Amino acid sequence: MSGEYKEEQQQEVDHNFEIFQKKLENNEIASDLFGKFALMKNGKIIDYFNTSEDANKAGNIAYDDKLFSIQEVSAKIVNLGYYSYAVV
Repeated sequence: MSGEYKEEQQQEVDHNFEIFQKKLENNEIASDLFGKFALMKNGKIIDYFNTSEDANKAGNIAYDDKLFSIQEVSAKIVNLGYYSYAVV
């Protein structure tokens, strides 16, 4: 994986995390989704999944460029890079 690709991937993750965090803070994500995993691309939540593995599989199938991120919906916010953990 090239350094340029890793940088592009990190930018996607950071952008998605920032938007996801704001959605949580603004109560735009229903509490019944806590514990689920959001697949995100270009700052948009694509869908929610029961496991990170399911979200990752869906992302890999849908996006040939592999530029997406997965956020866990939770009660506090922790940025873990590719898999981010966000909670309210």
